[in-house]
Amino acid sequence: MYIVIKTIDDQDYTDIYINNKRLVEILREFELQYDSDIAGLYRGLPTDVVFLPSRHLLDQPYQWYDYDGKISVLECECGFPGCWDFNIKITLEDDKVIWSEFEQPHRSIDSAGGYWSYDKLKPFVFDRKQYEVELSKKA
Repeated sequence: MYIVIKTIDDQDYTDIYINNKRLVEILREFELQYDSDIAGLYRGLPTDVVFLPSRHLLDQPYQWYDYDGKISVLECECGFPGCWDFNIKITLEDDKVIWSEFEQPHRSIDSAGGYWSYDKLKPFVFDRKQYEVELSKKA
């Protein structure tokens, strides 16, 4: 599995691709089972949060996107942190980076809007060298 992170043309935020498919689209397809009106309404994080020297997608979460051991990898289309973020747990190993424990925090077990379970979404496992190359590619 590999990751590609692109800067959106003329904008200051990113777009993440997993094996050539946009992460936003992967999530939209998965979330359609819960609510077709709001499934996948995310955008990438700002470039200064994603690309090095920021270590947000490594081991030092950016303050606005840090949620009790999980971090946001996407935010609401409106761009306001915490509005409709998508959170994950990142595990760093010597040779790989693992994204797991996917979560839409506004659809937790006790949410009035209903629980969205991501248990069937398998962890994303990336080669650490390739992953770090992507983080250093700010366009």
